[in-house]
Amino acid sequence: MPDTFVEFLNAHQKHRLHLPEETPSASWRRSLAHRSTDEHVRSTLGIIPLSIAADRIGITAMRAARLQVLLAAQGHTIDRAGSGLIVEVYPAAGLKR
Repeated sequence: MPDTFVEFLNAHQKHRLHLPEETPSASWRRSLAHRSTDEHVRSTLGIIPLSIAADRIGITAMRAARLQVLLAAQGHTIDRAGSGLIVEVYPAAGLKR
């Protein structure tokens, strides 16, 4: 598991997630999902290994965590129980319903 991912999760859980000052770069985002060995494979062989930390929904969750931090920095209250400014939805469940 990438250390940056573990730190990201721990900080998010405790509402202490801090973002880089500038817009996060692709390499920063990749550091959440891929280990240094994965990045070595990417740079050496030109293939992208499967993430040990996150798949497509995991990447979306990381983006949602970032948005929560940005909104909180603007003074919005973030309630992850679903009664706040943002809520989690399940599009496939909504379509099925």
